[in-house]
Amino acid sequence: MERKKRLSTGATVWCWICLFANLSGFTLLIEANGRSGGGSGYPPLLVVVAVVGGVCSVGYMCLLAGKKFGFFIICGSAAACAIINIVIMAIPQAVVAFANPLITWLLIKGSWHTWDEIE
Repeated sequence: MERKKRLSTGATVWCWICLFANLSGFTLLIEANGRSGGGSGYPPLLVVVAVVGGVCSVGYMCLLAGKKFGFFIICGSAAACAIINIVIMAIPQAVVAFANPLITWLLIKGSWHTWDEIE
């Protein structure tokens, strides 16, 4: 019987923190848009940001389930987040958007080769 491949404790804690942050960010975004009467200057952009946050959450759920492709989902959502931040001229936030997958990679790289191939 083969032992189930798992993330390290640090990686698991990081994934749960990021998952919670993305889900609460999504909730706060909806609340902020509702309080402003939906009158933000970028309403379609808010929808895109909400979708990107949801996709990133799915990536962290996949990592917690031991699926490699979750990391690629996180990288894609970080790239989308960086593009959105560049569009709204928030360049420092665009640079910081890549810190999340970088930290995730540093925490999961030790166990990456022990996971099954991408399904």
